[in-house]
Amino acid sequence: MSQRLSFAHLKTIYSAWSYDSATGEAELRVESPEVAHAITVALDDFNLDDSGLSLMHGDLTKPLVGQTLRIAVGPPRGGLGLFFSSLSALLKLPRARVAEPREYFLNGASSAVSQDLLSRYRAVLTLVGLMAESAAYLDREHAQLVFVKDGKFVVPVDYSAAELEALNASAIDRLRDAFAQDLHREQKLAILGDEIVTMAQAEPLHRRFRVLLANLDKLADRFFAGYRLFASNFSYQKIRSELEEARLEYTGKIHKTLTDIQSQLLTIPVATVIVATQLKRTASVDDIFWANSAVLLGAFVFAGLLFLMIRNQTKTVSVVAGEVDRQRTKLRTEHPDATATFDDVFASLDARIRDQRVILNVVRGILALGLALAAAGYLLLTGPVWAAVRGAWHHVLGA
Repeated sequence: MSQRLSFAHLKTIYSAWSYDSATGEAELRVESPEVAHAITVALDDFNLDDSGLSLMHGDLTKPLVGQTLRIAVGPPRGGLGLFFSSLSALLKLPRARVAEPREYFLNGASSAVSQDLLSRYRAVLTLVGLMAESAAYLDREHAQLVFVKDGKFVVPVDYSAAELEALNASAIDRLRDAFAQDLHREQKLAILGDEIVTMAQAEPLHRRFRVLLANLDKLADRFFAGYRLFASNFSYQKIRSELEEARLEYTGKIHKTLTDIQSQLLTIPVATVIVATQLKRTASVDDIFWANSAVLLGAFVFAGLLFLMIRNQTKTVSVVAGEVDRQRTKLRTEHPDATATFDDVFASLDARIRDQRVILNVVRGILALGLALAAAGYLLLTGPVWAAVRGAWHHVLGA
Protein backbone atom coordinates (compact mmCIF):
# COMPACT_ATOMS: atom_id res chain seq x y z
CA MET A 1 0.00 0.00 0.00
CA SER A 2 1.36 3.40 -1.00
CA GLN A 3 2.32 5.89 1.72
CA ARG A 4 0.65 9.26 1.54
CA LEU A 5 3.00 12.15 0.74
CA SER A 6 3.55 14.91 3.30
CA PHE A 7 5.34 18.21 2.93
CA ALA A 8 8.00 16.88 5.34
CA HIS A 9 8.97 14.33 2.64
CA LEU A 10 9.31 17.12 0.09
CA LYS A 11 11.40 19.27 2.47
CA THR A 12 13.81 16.35 2.90
CA ILE A 13 14.19 16.17 -0.88
CA TYR A 14 14.40 19.93 -1.41
CA SER A 15 17.14 20.23 1.21
CA ALA A 16 19.25 17.52 -0.44
CA TRP A 17 19.15 18.45 -4.13
CA SER A 18 20.81 21.05 -6.35
CA TYR A 19 18.11 22.97 -8.11
CA ASP A 20 18.54 24.88 -11.38
CA SER A 21 15.87 27.56 -11.66
CA ALA A 22 16.75 28.21 -15.30
CA THR A 23 15.83 24.69 -16.43
CA GLY A 24 13.36 23.83 -13.66
CA GLU A 25 15.33 20.65 -13.01
CA ALA A 26 17.22 19.33 -9.99
CA GLU A 27 20.03 16.91 -9.41
CA LEU A 28 19.59 14.75 -6.31
CA ARG A 29 22.48 12.81 -4.84
CA VAL A 30 20.85 10.22 -2.59
CA GLU A 31 23.18 9.89 0.37
CA SER A 32 20.91 8.68 3.17
CA PRO A 33 18.04 6.25 3.70
CA GLU A 34 15.84 9.22 4.74
CA VAL A 35 16.32 10.88 1.35
CA ALA A 36 15.84 7.56 -0.41
CA HIS A 37 12.57 6.96 1.42
CA ALA A 38 11.30 10.51 0.75
CA ILE A 39 12.02 10.37 -3.00
CA THR A 40 10.46 6.90 -3.23
CA VAL A 41 7.24 8.21 -1.65
CA ALA A 42 7.27 11.38 -3.80
CA LEU A 43 7.75 9.48 -7.07
CA ASP A 44 5.16 6.83 -6.30
CA ASP A 45 2.41 6.90 -8.93
CA PHE A 46 -0.12 7.56 -6.16
CA ASN A 47 1.69 10.77 -5.14
CA LEU A 48 3.01 12.15 -8.45
CA ASP A 49 0.28 14.78 -8.78
CA ASP A 50 0.85 15.96 -5.20
CA SER A 51 4.65 16.09 -5.35
CA GLY A 52 4.96 17.87 -8.71
CA LEU A 53 8.13 15.79 -9.34
CA SER A 54 8.96 13.42 -12.17
CA LEU A 55 12.04 11.25 -12.65
CA MET A 56 14.16 12.16 -15.68
CA HIS A 57 17.20 10.02 -14.97
CA GLY A 58 17.74 7.20 -12.47
CA ASP A 59 16.47 3.72 -11.64
CA LEU A 60 13.94 3.33 -8.86
CA THR A 61 14.12 -0.46 -9.10
CA LYS A 62 17.69 -0.44 -7.79
CA PRO A 63 18.88 0.70 -4.36
CA LEU A 64 18.66 4.47 -4.34
CA VAL A 65 21.40 5.29 -1.82
CA GLY A 66 24.43 6.28 -3.85
CA GLN A 67 22.49 7.10 -7.02
CA THR A 68 22.31 10.55 -8.57
CA LEU A 69 18.83 11.27 -9.87
CA ARG A 70 17.73 13.89 -12.37
CA ILE A 71 14.31 15.27 -11.52
CA ALA A 72 11.93 17.64 -13.30
CA VAL A 73 10.48 19.99 -10.73
CA GLY A 74 6.94 21.31 -10.73
CA PRO A 75 4.89 22.97 -7.98
CA PRO A 76 3.52 20.66 -5.28
CA ARG A 77 -0.17 20.53 -4.49
CA GLY A 78 -1.04 23.82 -2.79
CA GLY A 79 -2.67 22.07 0.14
CA LEU A 80 0.67 20.46 1.02
CA GLY A 81 2.85 23.56 0.84
CA LEU A 82 4.70 25.83 -1.54
CA PHE A 83 8.12 25.60 -3.18
CA PHE A 84 9.95 28.78 -4.21
CA SER A 85 13.15 28.77 -6.17
CA SER A 86 14.19 32.10 -4.62
CA LEU A 87 12.93 34.92 -2.44
CA SER A 88 12.06 36.84 -5.62
CA ALA A 89 9.79 33.98 -6.62
CA LEU A 90 8.18 34.05 -3.18
CA LEU A 91 7.51 37.81 -3.46
CA LYS A 92 5.66 37.36 -6.74
CA LEU A 93 2.84 35.85 -4.72
CA PRO A 94 0.68 38.79 -3.48
CA ARG A 95 -0.41 37.05 -0.29
CA ALA A 96 3.21 36.29 0.59
CA ARG A 97 4.03 40.02 0.54
CA VAL A 98 1.69 40.61 3.49
CA ALA A 99 1.98 37.33 5.44
CA GLU A 100 4.45 34.46 5.50
CA PRO A 101 2.97 31.30 3.94
CA ARG A 102 1.96 28.68 6.48
CA GLU A 103 3.99 25.87 4.88
CA TYR A 104 6.69 26.53 2.29
CA PHE A 105 10.28 25.84 1.28
CA LEU A 106 12.65 28.50 0.01
CA ASN A 107 15.39 27.06 -2.12
CA GLY A 108 18.86 27.93 -0.86
CA ALA A 109 17.50 29.41 2.39
CA SER A 110 20.20 27.68 4.44
CA SER A 111 22.93 30.07 3.25
CA ALA A 112 23.88 33.03 5.45
CA VAL A 113 22.85 35.53 2.76
CA SER A 114 19.45 33.89 2.34
CA GLN A 115 18.94 33.77 6.10
CA ASP A 116 19.65 37.51 6.31
CA LEU A 117 17.18 38.22 3.50
CA LEU A 118 14.61 35.99 5.17
CA SER A 119 15.06 37.93 8.40
CA ARG A 120 14.55 41.20 6.52
CA TYR A 121 11.48 39.75 4.80
CA ARG A 122 9.96 38.89 8.18
CA ALA A 123 10.79 42.39 9.46
CA VAL A 124 8.84 43.86 6.53
CA LEU A 125 5.92 41.56 7.36
CA THR A 126 6.00 43.00 10.89
CA LEU A 127 5.88 46.49 9.40
CA VAL A 128 2.99 45.48 7.12
CA GLY A 129 1.17 44.16 10.19
CA LEU A 130 1.49 47.54 11.93
CA MET A 131 0.44 49.35 8.79
CA ALA A 132 -2.56 47.04 8.46
CA GLU A 133 -3.66 47.98 12.00
CA SER A 134 -3.35 51.66 11.13
CA ALA A 135 -5.26 51.24 7.85
CA ALA A 136 -8.99 50.84 7.36
CA TYR A 137 -8.34 47.28 6.17
CA LEU A 138 -5.82 45.01 4.43
CA ASP A 139 -6.78 43.29 1.18
CA ARG A 140 -4.68 40.12 1.49
CA GLU A 141 -5.65 38.67 -1.88
CA HIS A 142 -4.36 41.72 -3.75
CA ALA A 143 -1.78 42.78 -1.15
CA GLN A 144 -3.21 46.28 -0.68
CA LEU A 145 -3.42 48.54 2.34
CA VAL A 146 -6.56 50.68 2.20
CA PHE A 147 -6.70 53.93 4.17
CA VAL A 148 -9.65 56.29 4.46
CA LYS A 149 -8.55 59.92 4.62
CA ASP A 150 -10.41 62.43 2.49
CA GLY A 151 -11.54 59.42 0.50
CA LYS A 152 -10.08 56.00 -0.23
CA PHE A 153 -6.28 55.82 -0.38
CA VAL A 154 -4.63 52.57 -1.53
CA VAL A 155 -1.04 51.51 -0.89
CA PRO A 156 -0.18 48.33 -2.85
CA VAL A 157 2.27 46.22 -0.82
CA ASP A 158 4.83 45.60 -3.54
CA TYR A 159 8.56 45.13 -2.97
CA SER A 160 11.44 43.05 -4.26
CA ALA A 161 14.38 41.10 -2.89
CA ALA A 162 16.68 43.95 -3.94
CA GLU A 163 14.69 46.35 -1.78
CA LEU A 164 14.95 43.93 1.12
CA GLU A 165 18.75 43.97 0.76
CA ALA A 166 18.71 47.78 1.16
CA LEU A 167 16.15 47.68 3.99
CA ASN A 168 16.78 49.76 7.10
CA ALA A 169 15.66 47.14 9.62
CA SER A 170 16.55 49.33 12.61
CA ALA A 171 13.78 51.79 11.68
CA ILE A 172 11.27 48.91 11.72
CA ASP A 173 12.60 47.92 15.15
CA ARG A 174 11.98 51.49 16.37
CA LEU A 175 8.40 51.40 15.15
CA ARG A 176 7.81 47.90 16.52
CA ASP A 177 9.18 48.90 19.94
CA ALA A 178 6.86 51.93 19.98
CA PHE A 179 3.91 49.54 19.87
CA ALA A 180 5.34 47.05 22.38
CA GLN A 181 3.06 48.54 25.05
CA ASP A 182 -0.65 49.20 24.65
CA LEU A 183 -0.45 52.73 26.08
CA HIS A 184 -2.13 55.11 23.59
CA ARG A 185 -2.12 52.30 20.98
CA GLU A 186 -5.15 53.61 19.09
CA GLN A 187 -3.66 57.10 18.93
CA LYS A 188 -0.29 55.72 17.81
CA LEU A 189 -1.93 53.76 15.01
CA ALA A 190 -3.83 56.85 13.89
CA ILE A 191 -0.59 58.86 13.82
CA LEU A 192 1.21 56.12 11.86
CA GLY A 193 -1.63 55.93 9.35
CA ASP A 194 -1.63 59.70 8.84
CA GLU A 195 2.14 59.75 8.24
CA ILE A 196 1.93 56.85 5.77
CA VAL A 197 -0.69 58.68 3.73
CA THR A 198 1.20 61.97 3.93
CA MET A 199 4.48 60.44 2.70
CA ALA A 200 2.93 58.30 -0.03
CA GLN A 201 0.17 60.50 -1.42
CA ALA A 202 2.39 62.30 -3.93
CA GLU A 203 3.74 59.02 -5.36
CA PRO A 204 2.38 56.91 -8.23
CA LEU A 205 0.29 53.97 -7.06
CA HIS A 206 2.92 51.30 -7.81
CA ARG A 207 5.69 53.19 -6.00
CA ARG A 208 3.96 54.10 -2.76
CA PHE A 209 5.09 51.17 -0.63
CA ARG A 210 8.55 51.16 -2.19
CA VAL A 211 8.98 54.84 -1.27
CA LEU A 212 7.94 54.08 2.31
CA LEU A 213 10.46 51.21 2.51
CA ALA A 214 13.23 53.41 1.12
CA ASN A 215 12.45 56.14 3.68
CA LEU A 216 11.72 54.16 6.81
CA ASP A 217 13.91 56.40 8.96
CA LYS A 218 11.91 59.41 7.84
CA LEU A 219 8.63 57.58 8.47
CA ALA A 220 9.78 56.62 11.97
CA ASP A 221 10.97 60.17 12.72
CA ARG A 222 7.67 61.66 11.56
CA PHE A 223 5.74 59.11 13.61
CA PHE A 224 7.68 59.85 16.80
CA ALA A 225 7.38 63.60 16.25
CA GLY A 226 3.61 63.21 15.87
CA TYR A 227 3.40 61.04 18.96
CA ARG A 228 5.42 63.49 21.04
CA LEU A 229 3.01 66.22 19.96
CA PHE A 230 0.07 64.04 20.95
CA ALA A 231 1.66 63.14 24.30
CA SER A 232 2.30 66.81 25.00
CA ASN A 233 -1.29 67.68 24.12
CA PHE A 234 -2.52 64.77 26.20
CA SER A 235 -0.62 66.08 29.24
CA TYR A 236 -2.03 69.55 28.61
CA GLN A 237 -5.57 68.23 28.43
CA LYS A 238 -5.03 66.16 31.57
CA ILE A 239 -3.72 69.14 33.54
CA ARG A 240 -6.47 71.37 32.16
CA SER A 241 -9.09 68.81 33.14
CA GLU A 242 -7.70 68.50 36.67
CA LEU A 243 -7.58 72.27 37.11
CA GLU A 244 -11.11 72.71 35.79
CA GLU A 245 -12.34 70.12 38.28
CA ALA A 246 -10.47 71.94 41.06
CA ARG A 247 -11.88 75.27 39.89
CA LEU A 248 -15.43 73.95 40.09
CA GLU A 249 -14.76 72.50 43.54
CA TYR A 250 -13.21 75.71 44.85
CA THR A 251 -15.94 77.85 43.29
CA GLY A 252 -18.54 75.71 45.07
CA LYS A 253 -16.74 76.18 48.38
CA ILE A 254 -16.50 79.95 47.85
CA HIS A 255 -20.19 80.29 47.02
CA LYS A 256 -21.07 78.12 49.99
CA THR A 257 -19.62 80.76 52.34
CA LEU A 258 -22.60 82.98 51.49
CA THR A 259 -25.28 80.36 50.93
CA ASP A 260 -24.61 78.88 54.38
CA ILE A 261 -25.62 82.19 56.05
CA GLN A 262 -27.98 83.42 53.37
CA SER A 263 -31.11 82.92 55.47
CA GLN A 264 -29.51 84.79 58.38
CA LEU A 265 -28.47 87.67 56.13
CA LEU A 266 -32.04 88.02 54.91
CA THR A 267 -33.15 88.65 58.48
CA ILE A 268 -31.05 91.86 58.69
CA PRO A 269 -33.65 94.09 56.97
CA VAL A 270 -36.43 92.34 58.88
CA ALA A 271 -34.62 92.94 62.17
CA THR A 272 -34.06 96.57 61.20
CA VAL A 273 -37.79 97.08 60.61
CA ILE A 274 -38.62 95.37 63.89
CA VAL A 275 -36.22 97.55 65.85
CA ALA A 276 -37.47 100.72 64.13
CA THR A 277 -41.12 99.93 64.81
CA GLN A 278 -40.74 98.58 68.35
CA LEU A 279 -38.79 101.51 69.77
CA LYS A 280 -41.17 104.08 71.32
CA ARG A 281 -40.63 107.44 72.99
CA THR A 282 -40.72 107.54 76.79
CA ALA A 283 -39.66 110.11 79.39
CA SER A 284 -39.59 107.85 82.45
CA VAL A 285 -38.49 104.42 83.57
CA ASP A 286 -41.70 102.61 82.74
CA ASP A 287 -42.80 99.59 80.68
CA ILE A 288 -41.81 101.31 77.42
CA PHE A 289 -38.34 101.95 78.83
CA TRP A 290 -37.85 98.26 79.56
CA ALA A 291 -39.36 97.26 76.19
CA ASN A 292 -36.96 99.58 74.34
CA SER A 293 -34.03 98.20 76.34
CA ALA A 294 -35.04 94.62 75.52
CA VAL A 295 -35.33 95.46 71.82
CA LEU A 296 -31.85 97.02 71.81
CA LEU A 297 -30.35 94.09 73.72
CA GLY A 298 -31.91 91.68 71.25
CA ALA A 299 -30.48 93.72 68.37
CA PHE A 300 -26.99 93.52 69.92
CA VAL A 301 -27.26 89.75 70.49
CA PHE A 302 -28.49 89.22 66.92
CA ALA A 303 -25.71 91.41 65.50
CA GLY A 304 -23.08 89.67 67.64
CA LEU A 305 -24.10 86.24 66.37
CA LEU A 306 -24.09 87.45 62.79
CA PHE A 307 -20.64 88.99 63.25
CA LEU A 308 -19.35 85.61 64.50
CA MET A 309 -20.89 83.79 61.50
CA ILE A 310 -19.42 86.30 59.04
CA ARG A 311 -16.01 85.97 60.73
CA ASN A 312 -16.23 82.19 60.38
CA GLN A 313 -17.15 82.43 56.68
CA THR A 314 -14.30 84.90 56.11
CA LYS A 315 -11.89 82.33 57.53
CA THR A 316 -13.40 79.68 55.22
CA VAL A 317 -12.70 81.94 52.23
CA SER A 318 -9.11 82.33 53.47
CA VAL A 319 -8.73 78.53 53.68
CA VAL A 320 -9.97 78.16 50.09
CA ALA A 321 -7.56 80.90 49.02
CA GLY A 322 -4.74 78.95 50.65
CA GLU A 323 -5.75 75.78 48.77
CA VAL A 324 -5.76 77.69 45.49
CA ASP A 325 -2.29 79.06 46.24
CA ARG A 326 -1.00 75.55 47.02
CA GLN A 327 -2.45 74.28 43.75
CA ARG A 328 -0.77 77.15 41.91
CA THR A 329 2.58 76.41 43.59
CA LYS A 330 2.27 72.71 42.77
CA LEU A 331 1.65 73.49 39.11
CA ARG A 332 4.62 75.85 38.97
CA THR A 333 6.84 73.16 40.51
CA GLU A 334 5.69 70.19 38.39
CA HIS A 335 4.98 71.99 35.11
CA PRO A 336 6.90 75.28 35.09
CA ASP A 337 6.53 75.70 31.33
CA ALA A 338 2.76 75.32 31.48
CA THR A 339 2.04 77.74 34.32
CA ALA A 340 1.25 80.73 32.10
CA THR A 341 -1.12 78.58 30.02
CA PHE A 342 -3.41 78.03 32.99
CA ASP A 343 -3.33 81.55 34.45
CA ASP A 344 -6.94 82.06 33.40
CA VAL A 345 -8.13 79.33 35.79
CA PHE A 346 -6.34 80.87 38.76
CA ALA A 347 -7.33 84.41 37.76
CA SER A 348 -10.98 83.35 37.82
CA LEU A 349 -10.61 81.82 41.28
CA ASP A 350 -8.69 84.85 42.60
CA ALA A 351 -11.45 87.17 41.35
CA ARG A 352 -14.17 85.08 43.02
CA ILE A 353 -12.27 85.00 46.32
CA ARG A 354 -11.74 88.77 46.16
CA ASP A 355 -15.42 89.38 45.39
CA GLN A 356 -16.52 87.12 48.21
CA ARG A 357 -14.33 88.96 50.71
CA VAL A 358 -15.75 92.29 49.53
CA ILE A 359 -19.32 90.99 49.91
CA LEU A 360 -18.67 89.70 53.43
CA ASN A 361 -17.08 93.03 54.41
CA VAL A 362 -20.03 94.95 52.96
CA VAL A 363 -22.42 92.77 54.98
CA ARG A 364 -20.30 93.36 58.06
CA GLY A 365 -20.49 97.14 57.42
CA ILE A 366 -24.26 97.09 56.89
CA LEU A 367 -24.67 95.13 60.11
CA ALA A 368 -22.50 97.61 62.03
CA LEU A 369 -24.42 100.54 60.53
CA GLY A 370 -27.76 98.99 61.46
CA LEU A 371 -26.58 98.37 64.99
CA ALA A 372 -25.38 101.99 65.31
CA LEU A 373 -28.74 103.30 64.05
CA ALA A 374 -30.59 101.05 66.49
CA ALA A 375 -28.47 102.37 69.37
CA ALA A 376 -29.00 105.98 68.23
CA GLY A 377 -32.76 105.45 68.00
CA TYR A 378 -32.80 103.91 71.44
CA LEU A 379 -30.92 106.88 72.92
CA LEU A 380 -33.14 109.48 71.26
CA LEU A 381 -36.44 107.78 72.12
CA THR A 382 -35.65 106.53 75.61
CA GLY A 383 -35.65 109.74 77.71
CA PRO A 384 -34.01 108.49 80.94
CA VAL A 385 -31.11 106.95 79.04
CA TRP A 386 -30.68 110.01 76.84
CA ALA A 387 -30.71 112.27 79.93
CA ALA A 388 -28.13 110.08 81.64
CA VAL A 389 -25.90 110.13 78.57
CA ARG A 390 -26.20 113.92 78.27
CA GLY A 391 -25.43 114.38 81.96
CA ALA A 392 -22.40 112.15 81.74
CA TRP A 393 -21.24 114.00 78.65
CA HIS A 394 -21.60 117.44 80.33
CA HIS A 395 -19.84 116.12 83.39
CA VAL A 396 -16.93 114.97 81.25
CA LEU A 397 -16.79 118.29 79.45
CA GLY A 398 -17.08 120.24 82.71
CA ALA A 399 -14.27 118.22 84.24
